[in-house]
Amino acid sequence: MTRLNNIYFSLLDIQKTRSDESKKEKICSLINYVEQINMDVKSLRSNLEHPYMNESKIIHTLLEIQIQTRLMQVGEGKRFQEIAVHLFNIRVLAENALSSMNF
Repeated sequence: MTRLNNIYFSLLDIQKTRSDESKKEKICSLINYVEQINMDVKSLRSNLEHPYMNESKIIHTLLEIQIQTRLMQVGEGKRFQEIAVHLFNIRVLAENALSSMNF
């Protein structure tokens, strides 16, 4: 859940940033963060013998976010409008998972 919160707040920070150069740095930082949690998700998944629905949803969401992040990385010369679509998808994934956890 903490990872989802960090991703969500990072996305909000990217959205508020005006400078293209700063925005690019923050997007790269988000990509690096998502790549770092890849191994954590693999070990977390293997340690759950009887995962609760919430845990499974968080793991699934993190995996979906990783897919969107990888799609952002394909092609160095992508325009920001193309990257914005993936950022929006990541934000929706994080918002949906976080709102489902807040009973």
